[in-house]
Amino acid sequence: MASNSTLTLVASGLFSLLVAALSGGIAFRTARANARGELDKIQRQVDAQQAVLEKAKIAELRQSYLSPLRYYAQALSRRLAELEMKFQSAENDRVRAWFKTVKDHVTRDKRLEHYEAWCYYEGIFAISTLYYTCSYFHCARSIRFYRPFGESRPTYSEALEAFLVHVTEAFAGRQGTGIWDTAQEVTGERFIKNNSSMTYAEMCSEHEAEESFRRAPFFRPLDFYWTELDIVKAQEIRNSLDELINFLDSQDPQSYGFSSLALEI
Repeated sequence: MASNSTLTLVASGLFSLLVAALSGGIAFRTARANARGELDKIQRQVDAQQAVLEKAKIAELRQSYLSPLRYYAQALSRRLAELEMKFQSAENDRVRAWFKTVKDHVTRDKRLEHYEAWCYYEGIFAISTLYYTCSYFHCARSIRFYRPFGESRPTYSEALEAFLVHVTEAFAGRQGTGIWDTAQEVTGERFIKNNSSMTYAEMCSEHEAEESFRRAPFFRPLDFYWTELDIVKAQEIRNSLDELINFLDSQDPQSYGFSSLALEI
């Protein structure tokens, strides 16, 4: 009888230990699962916050780099379309003479009296053409130099640069009779005042500068518009600008190169 009682007690103790062990194991696994769930939840929240911050950063970069690029690309495309029409009309010689007047003043071959007033009146077509050109070179150079989308959106960055290169090549021309790629680079680099792209008035003031190095970047663009640009070259440049504009309008750096599923995730 005592032996049976002892066996019963031992069995009961072992059963209790087994139940306790199982309960502990279940509790541990449950706690671990809950902890993993909490960690996953925290990670999702962190990822969501990072996605919001990245989206805001890309929106800021788009406003800083792409908006001015598109504005001046379109302004320049429209101006080239106007030049195509003028080169086929009786205005051809008159328009080219405007660019020569600016070139002569900037190089000091023949200074023009009341140049500041002329910039806003008779000469505004030629000088605003120069302004749109230099502004575009500045925007394009900034993107190729700083590569603002290179880290977060490398696929978009590469595609954008390909369109910029196409415009550069169109301006340079096949026989080097255009605005050379190095001239575009230097002009874009120099077209800055107070850490920002020059305004129209600031550019006109540079034409009056005594230091020749401040006026020199404008020499080649003015020569190009005065003597080198013709209808065919204007069309080639305009086509490359229009392709760039179409890319900017149709492709969003936020989503370019991503599948819809990846974006949802």
